[in-house]
Amino acid sequence: MAKYKVIFRSDNKNADTAPGWEPGCPVLINAVQVSRNTETGQCYLQLKLSNLTDVVIGRFALRAEVTYADGSTEAVELKPLDSDIQPGRVYRPDAVLLTGSDVRHVTARIASATYGNEQWMSAGKVCANTAGGPLDLDQATTAERDRLLADLGKSPEKYRHHMVQGGDWWICSCGMPNVRKDQCICGLARKAVEQLEDEGYLNAAAAEREATEKKARAKRKRRRIIAAVAATIALIIAVGATGAIAAILSDETYQAYQAAASLEDTGSYKTAHDRFIELKDYRDSADRARECARLAAERAASVGDYIDAERWYGEAGETELQQEAAAMIDKE
Repeated sequence: MAKYKVIFRSDNKNADTAPGWEPGCPVLINAVQVSRNTETGQCYLQLKLSNLTDVVIGRFALRAEVTYADGSTEAVELKPLDSDIQPGRVYRPDAVLLTGSDVRHVTARIASATYGNEQWMSAGKVCANTAGGPLDLDQATTAERDRLLADLGKSPEKYRHHMVQGGDWWICSCGMPNVRKDQCICGLARKAVEQLEDEGYLNAAAAEREATEKKARAKRKRRRIIAAVAATIALIIAVGATGAIAAILSDETYQAYQAAASLEDTGSYKTAHDRFIELKDYRDSADRARECARLAAERAASVGDYIDAERWYGEAGETELQQEAAAMIDKE
């Protein structure tokens, strides 16, 4: 079996060497590669393309120019008659045998394409880097955006650029171009990407979330008060009102429990956790400690502090979430 060595490659993983994309073009050149047969020295041009639309691309024309070490060039043209590239799918044309073997550089562009009832023709304006500029949101707004992306199952670090809009085409925050369709191949809808860089929308989402969390805290506090009142009544019935009230007022453990609960209500989750731990098996202290640890972990994760999040998810016994936080640390 013949052995091949890659002697040239240009792909979209590196903005500096990306093949580029012409705005509005329904076909994206993902990669351009030249492989050389180590026995014969013959070189082959290989291409990887993607359909950026939501309809079938029936045919296209691609033009490439190969530059050799001696400065000579070779023009290559591909015109598959029935490529039939399905929406969002990858297409790899047959490799093209080149005339030379000492390849130094290759450029490629789509000259024309038909998709559905549309015909696209190149205007010759290829952009080397398709991604928009970096987002410049403040820390709090960025944290809310990251939280919303995480809720959508997305890794925030992959969506750090502004979207680019151009009428019937747009480029997602992840860097992927889209033509005449409203959902990126990454799964995010065009409207969602717009909202995720709208400061007004993000601030409103943060306020709504805070209001929901505040209601949840108030509900938990009411449950604790009801439980405490019930326990007090039971104690009064058991030992008499005077003795019970005196016992409650002098019970340092009860006072410590109330202090820990107050810390939780004000959002001091880490300190509250430590206080509940000190109370050991008093009432529901163990459960309350785990809840405080979970809330501390969620707060840390929301601002991107995955080291702290990993620790507190561990304290809460949330093994799966602890592993996810650890994975985010590795990515950083």
